[in-house]
Amino acid sequence: MTRPKRRVFPGRSEQVTHARRFVAQALEGSPAAEGAVLCVSELATNALLHSASGKGGEFEVIVCRGQTSALVAVYDDGSGRPPATRGLDTTSENGRGLGVVALTTSRWGHFGGKSGRVVWFEMCWDPPPADATRPANPVPPAMATWISPAIAAGTVTHDASSL
Repeated sequence: MTRPKRRVFPGRSEQVTHARRFVAQALEGSPAAEGAVLCVSELATNALLHSASGKGGEFEVIVCRGQTSALVAVYDDGSGRPPATRGLDTTSENGRGLGVVALTTSRWGHFGGKSGRVVWFEMCWDPPPADATRPANPVPPAMATWISPAIAAGTVTHDASSL
Protein backbone atom coordinates (compact mmCIF):
# COMPACT_ATOMS: atom_id res chain seq x y z
CA MET A 1 0.00 0.00 0.00
CA THR A 2 1.09 3.54 -0.68
CA ARG A 3 1.32 6.17 2.01
CA PRO A 4 -2.25 7.15 2.99
CA LYS A 5 -3.71 10.32 1.51
CA ARG A 6 -5.81 12.17 4.06
CA ARG A 7 -8.14 15.14 3.93
CA VAL A 8 -10.46 16.70 6.49
CA PHE A 9 -13.77 18.19 5.33
CA PRO A 10 -16.17 20.51 7.19
CA GLY A 11 -19.39 18.73 8.16
CA ARG A 12 -21.57 20.29 5.47
CA SER A 13 -23.47 18.56 2.67
CA GLU A 14 -21.63 20.32 -0.19
CA GLN A 15 -18.41 18.75 1.09
CA VAL A 16 -19.53 15.30 -0.10
CA THR A 17 -18.74 16.44 -3.65
CA HIS A 18 -15.24 17.44 -2.55
CA ALA A 19 -14.77 14.07 -0.83
CA ARG A 20 -15.75 12.27 -4.05
CA ARG A 21 -13.29 14.37 -6.06
CA PHE A 22 -10.52 13.68 -3.50
CA VAL A 23 -11.03 9.89 -3.78
CA ALA A 24 -11.22 10.06 -7.59
CA GLN A 25 -7.87 11.87 -7.70
CA ALA A 26 -6.24 9.53 -5.17
CA LEU A 27 -7.33 6.46 -7.14
CA GLU A 28 -6.98 7.89 -10.65
CA GLY A 29 -6.29 5.12 -13.16
CA SER A 30 -7.29 2.41 -10.67
CA PRO A 31 -9.97 -0.16 -11.55
CA ALA A 32 -11.52 0.66 -8.16
CA ALA A 33 -11.87 4.42 -8.68
CA GLU A 34 -15.48 4.56 -9.86
CA GLY A 35 -16.82 2.21 -7.19
CA ALA A 36 -14.79 3.90 -4.47
CA VAL A 37 -16.20 7.31 -5.43
CA LEU A 38 -19.74 5.92 -5.16
CA CYS A 39 -19.01 4.31 -1.78
CA VAL A 40 -17.28 7.33 -0.26
CA SER A 41 -20.27 9.42 -1.29
CA GLU A 42 -22.51 7.08 0.70
CA LEU A 43 -20.22 7.02 3.75
CA ALA A 44 -19.65 10.79 3.81
CA THR A 45 -23.41 11.36 3.51
CA ASN A 46 -24.00 8.90 6.36
CA ALA A 47 -21.39 10.71 8.48
CA LEU A 48 -23.31 13.94 8.02
CA LEU A 49 -26.75 12.44 8.61
CA HIS A 50 -26.02 10.02 11.44
CA SER A 51 -23.10 11.45 13.42
CA ALA A 52 -22.02 14.64 15.14
CA SER A 53 -20.08 15.55 11.97
CA GLY A 54 -23.26 16.94 10.44
CA LYS A 55 -23.91 19.17 13.46
CA GLY A 56 -21.03 21.60 12.98
CA GLY A 57 -18.29 18.98 13.05
CA GLU A 58 -16.07 17.52 10.38
CA PHE A 59 -15.18 14.25 8.73
CA GLU A 60 -11.92 12.88 7.35
CA VAL A 61 -11.37 10.67 4.31
CA ILE A 62 -8.29 8.46 4.10
CA VAL A 63 -7.27 6.58 0.96
CA CYS A 64 -4.61 3.85 0.76
CA ARG A 65 -3.85 2.54 -2.70
CA GLY A 66 -2.13 -0.78 -3.30
CA GLN A 67 -1.17 -2.75 -6.38
CA THR A 68 -4.26 -4.94 -6.26
CA SER A 69 -6.58 -3.16 -3.84
CA ALA A 70 -7.63 0.14 -2.33
CA LEU A 71 -8.73 0.94 1.18
CA VAL A 72 -10.88 3.98 1.95
CA ALA A 73 -11.96 5.10 5.42
CA VAL A 74 -14.28 7.85 6.59
CA TYR A 75 -13.74 9.13 10.13
CA ASP A 76 -16.66 11.01 11.64
CA ASP A 77 -17.37 12.73 14.94
CA GLY A 78 -19.26 9.77 16.36
CA SER A 79 -22.69 8.39 17.08
CA GLY A 80 -24.28 6.19 19.71
CA ARG A 81 -25.68 3.84 17.06
CA PRO A 82 -23.45 1.53 15.00
CA PRO A 83 -23.79 1.56 11.22
CA ALA A 84 -25.93 -1.23 9.82
CA THR A 85 -27.37 -2.25 6.48
CA ARG A 86 -31.14 -2.09 6.15
CA GLY A 87 -33.52 -4.31 4.27
CA LEU A 88 -34.24 -3.13 0.75
CA ASP A 89 -37.33 -0.93 0.58
CA THR A 90 -38.03 -0.26 -3.08
CA THR A 91 -40.27 2.71 -2.22
CA SER A 92 -37.74 4.53 -0.03
CA GLU A 93 -35.31 7.13 -1.37
CA ASN A 94 -32.85 6.63 1.47
CA GLY A 95 -31.47 3.89 3.70
CA ARG A 96 -29.54 2.13 0.93
CA GLY A 97 -26.05 3.57 1.53
CA LEU A 98 -24.42 0.70 3.39
CA GLY A 99 -26.20 -1.79 1.15
CA VAL A 100 -24.48 -0.15 -1.82
CA VAL A 101 -21.15 -0.32 0.02
CA ALA A 102 -21.71 -3.99 0.88
CA LEU A 103 -22.55 -4.88 -2.72
CA THR A 104 -19.77 -2.83 -4.32
CA THR A 105 -16.77 -3.62 -2.11
CA SER A 106 -14.72 -6.70 -1.26
CA ARG A 107 -15.32 -6.04 2.43
CA TRP A 108 -16.20 -3.21 4.77
CA GLY A 109 -16.26 -2.61 8.48
CA HIS A 110 -16.50 -0.07 11.27
CA PHE A 111 -15.19 0.71 14.72
CA GLY A 112 -15.58 3.44 17.30
CA GLY A 113 -18.65 4.98 18.89
CA LYS A 114 -19.92 8.22 20.41
CA SER A 115 -16.54 9.94 20.49
CA GLY A 116 -15.65 9.07 16.89
CA ARG A 117 -16.30 6.35 14.35
CA VAL A 118 -14.54 4.98 11.30
CA VAL A 119 -16.37 3.21 8.51
CA TRP A 120 -14.03 1.68 5.93
CA PHE A 121 -14.13 -0.40 2.81
CA GLU A 122 -11.66 -2.35 0.73
CA MET A 123 -11.91 -2.91 -3.00
CA CYS A 124 -9.81 -5.66 -4.58
CA TRP A 125 -9.39 -5.86 -8.36
CA ASP A 126 -6.93 -8.72 -8.64
CA PRO A 127 -8.25 -11.35 -6.24
CA PRO A 128 -5.89 -13.91 -4.71
CA PRO A 129 -5.95 -17.51 -5.99
CA ALA A 130 -8.90 -19.59 -4.77
CA ASP A 131 -6.74 -21.58 -2.37
CA ALA A 132 -5.30 -18.50 -0.64
CA THR A 133 -6.60 -17.67 2.81
CA ARG A 134 -7.42 -14.27 4.21
CA PRO A 135 -5.53 -13.23 7.35
CA ALA A 136 -7.46 -13.83 10.56
CA ASN A 137 -7.13 -10.15 11.53
CA PRO A 138 -10.35 -8.38 10.46
CA VAL A 139 -8.51 -5.05 10.18
CA PRO A 140 -6.80 -4.61 6.81
CA PRO A 141 -3.00 -4.40 7.27
CA ALA A 142 -2.82 -0.91 5.76
CA MET A 143 -5.31 0.34 8.33
CA ALA A 144 -3.62 -1.40 11.24
CA THR A 145 -0.62 0.89 10.82
CA TRP A 146 -2.62 4.06 11.55
CA ILE A 147 -5.19 3.05 14.14
CA SER A 148 -4.63 2.06 17.72
CA PRO A 149 -4.94 -1.66 18.58
CA ALA A 150 -7.46 -0.81 21.31
CA ILE A 151 -9.81 0.82 18.81
CA ALA A 152 -9.25 -1.87 16.19
CA ALA A 153 -10.25 -4.53 18.71
CA GLY A 154 -13.85 -3.32 18.32
CA THR A 155 -13.81 -3.62 14.53
CA VAL A 156 -16.79 -5.23 12.84
CA THR A 157 -15.98 -6.56 9.38
CA HIS A 158 -18.34 -7.66 6.62
CA ASP A 159 -16.99 -9.74 3.73
CA ALA A 160 -18.71 -9.69 0.37
CA SER A 161 -19.14 -13.45 0.68
CA SER A 162 -21.30 -13.01 3.79
CA LEU A 163 -24.12 -11.24 1.93
